[in-house]
Amino acid sequence: MRAFLTELKSNEVRIASSNGEVRRLVVAGEVAFGLTDTDDANEALRAGASVSVVYPDQDDLGVLVMPTSVTLMRGAPRSTTGRALVDYLLSAEVERQMAESAAHMPCAQAFRHRPMCVLCQTCAPCKSIMRA
Repeated sequence: MRAFLTELKSNEVRIASSNGEVRRLVVAGEVAFGLTDTDDANEALRAGASVSVVYPDQDDLGVLVMPTSVTLMRGAPRSTTGRALVDYLLSAEVERQMAESAAHMPCAQAFRHRPMCVLCQTCAPCKSIMRA
């Protein structure tokens, strides 16, 4: 990873102000590639931008995973209500909505068609989501 980042620096890497800015720069052709999260990449694809999403191979640099998370603090007030929120957010329906609308990685086995599904865009389940 250090070698990769050093090479970026030697090639006059550009630091963007946000993931949305990375998306805009890549779509506009101002930069050759950008490192961003799945929801911004998915927005570019859904808008018909001429871009591709590439997940670095896992034998070398690996893939950075930025999970969407929710935490229930032990001893917090209204923990029953908090638990209900966690259960709702982890429901298959909400996970399906998150995967369809923002290319988030679902946890629910009922939705996930392969380990760490990231809307690969090549298998039938992902193709159907991307067409939605």
